[in-house]
Amino acid sequence: MPANLKFLIGLHSLFQAGRLFTGAICVLYFISFGGSAADYAWIKSIQAAVFIVSDIPLGYIMQRLGERKAMLASIIFGLTGCTGYLLSTHLSEFLISEICLALSISIWPVAFTSYSMHRLQEHDQNGLTETFFHKGDSVANICVLVTGMLGGFLYEFNKYLPYWAFLMIYAVLFLLSISKLVGSQRPRNKSEQNTTNLPTVLKQTYPYVFIAVLSQFIMQPLFHYWQPLFYERFDTSSVNMSFVFVSYSLAMSGISYGYAKLAKHAVIRSDAFLMILVAISSSLYLLFPYVNSYIGSVAIFSVLFGIMNLTKVSGSVLIQHHIPKDDRMIVTKWVSLIARLGMSVSLLTITFLLRNQGQVQSLYKNYGIIMLVASTILCIMLLVKRHQELPIKDFSN
Repeated sequence: MPANLKFLIGLHSLFQAGRLFTGAICVLYFISFGGSAADYAWIKSIQAAVFIVSDIPLGYIMQRLGERKAMLASIIFGLTGCTGYLLSTHLSEFLISEICLALSISIWPVAFTSYSMHRLQEHDQNGLTETFFHKGDSVANICVLVTGMLGGFLYEFNKYLPYWAFLMIYAVLFLLSISKLVGSQRPRNKSEQNTTNLPTVLKQTYPYVFIAVLSQFIMQPLFHYWQPLFYERFDTSSVNMSFVFVSYSLAMSGISYGYAKLAKHAVIRSDAFLMILVAISSSLYLLFPYVNSYIGSVAIFSVLFGIMNLTKVSGSVLIQHHIPKDDRMIVTKWVSLIARLGMSVSLLTITFLLRNQGQVQSLYKNYGIIMLVASTILCIMLLVKRHQELPIKDFSN
């Protein structure tokens, strides 16, 4: 892999590592200054609203700025938010810091992906795009694992230390971005904008957009409810819970890295392989709630998490192949907004199921059935898309 692409993977991993230094202890940090869990939930709800409301406007603003400036703006928002955490933890100031972090997180992946696609086009492909994004995902997951654990460790000594680490990492990230990132696409004139027919792009990529929505919907229990599930079923200790976290993080990283190594083969990048991944995910999701062994549950959960993450990243890369380069950030933001609707529906579904059934295990059983139905629909979409792309033979002669 060329050196400039390796640098971009390092830059992305540094961004993820910086913000995850404080990800696991943010609520503890807020409560330690007299805040309540209810106040923090209110703050996170506003942050989620900011994600949704700002998606499309940010896409157009970023398109005007260009990718390099957008990436720098993301880092500046992160630095501002982290400085706010250190200066004050009153409710209003903490809310402003969380909003700044939300804007940073919202801008970075879109600008980074668009910038990376421009750099990738400078090289011979043969699966290089898939290799780059999956290897980057693998390295970033390892960095998240290390910094997440290190942040919790530092918090035991001094609650300010993880935030100072966050601040220093983002300062280094800013300096590296200023010095190493070359200018990307030029900001376009107003008369040149809005040239992409969004419905046409969505029509070309609808199975992959469905994967983005499905991933956001299906992965909410995996992200947020695995801890109560293991407590409910196995009454596990904090050490065992840490083992689950390490296991699924390593599984995500290992599966992504393995895919990156094989991405040069066309069959690995095909829709058929994507259908196999979806079928495996459905089977594991259905099986997971019924496994009565702790080790067996950890193994299935980790592999399920890793394959779902691989499917999500693969779908995102396939979408990028179909987006016109001049409107990449705008279209990506539209896809992001559509996917967030899947997350919102999922959170409402989880609330409904938990209020009516109570047990987290029942939640996973229901989601296993939903996953099976959704996977069948996705496979039909991929087959229809494949049929539409087949050349039509002319027998008129």
